[in-house]
Amino acid sequence: MSVYKLIISTMKKMEHSFYELLSKYGNEIKGVIYGAFLFLNINTEVVNILLILMLIDTFFGIGKSFRLKVKITMARLLEGIMSKTMCLFIPMVVALAAKGLGYDMKALPDAILKVLVVAEAISIITSFYVMRTGKEPKDVDIVTMLLNSIRKGLMSIVHAFLKKVEEPLPVENNNDNKI
Repeated sequence: MSVYKLIISTMKKMEHSFYELLSKYGNEIKGVIYGAFLFLNINTEVVNILLILMLIDTFFGIGKSFRLKVKITMARLLEGIMSKTMCLFIPMVVALAAKGLGYDMKALPDAILKVLVVAEAISIITSFYVMRTGKEPKDVDIVTMLLNSIRKGLMSIVHAFLKKVEEPLPVENNNDNKI
């Protein structure tokens, strides 16, 4: 069995259990995620706006697929939804890392959320453009650019920390221990 077929069959099995999980624990899952955003002092109003834009973008993406005559599969739709859901964890991870390092960086997760809002708005406008013209413009992946910037920022923190660790401590040359 090819890897692709294995992934598709696994996703089909997960689809049923995913819906079952959401129907049973949907409110609890939302509560945990919302509570985490509150605990991390992340602006939940922007999160709500982002969620609405993600929902609109999903519908516009479906419209774009119809216009371009691209087959819409449940696996592809679930992949898109999961990708959008994972985007919500980016500011949460950055805020948790900042909290773990002892920084109060409320501005950074909020800025990340706002970049994600802009990315969703651009995606919606691009999908509408494609629906109107039937032509797809060159794709600019803002989320990948954001992830790359966050990664570089975190790596610079790691490098700065390692530099401090690598600096030799001054050792006093005390001759009191001579025999």
